[in-house]
Amino acid sequence: MGFYLIGEEPEPKPLCVICTEVLANSSLKPSLLRRHLETRHPDHKDKPIEYFKRKLEGYKNCSVSSYLSAFNADSKLALETSYRVSFRIARSGKAHTVAENLIGPCAKDIAMCMLGEKAA
Repeated sequence: MGFYLIGEEPEPKPLCVICTEVLANSSLKPSLLRRHLETRHPDHKDKPIEYFKRKLEGYKNCSVSSYLSAFNADSKLALETSYRVSFRIARSGKAHTVAENLIGPCAKDIAMCMLGEKAA
């Protein structure tokens, strides 16, 4: 119907193969799964079973390397952000308790590194 069970056996959780949202274990009731499908994906509710099987295969075949490459890019940005914050605190030459005065510029650096130039 568009859901795949993930998690351990005592409390498996349904995963929507359309939006990849993991629902609570209590949502395993057919009426709740149907409600998710009808409210969140009304254009998919009348699709044949084969459609959902293809979506599931696509989900299973999604490569782990694509997730890792996205994680590595974020890790590099987080490292640069941490460096910039530390650099500002060290450059001030004051105790770390004075860092409140630097939070504004540091937050700007964080936004610029993590979200791009437009976010700052």
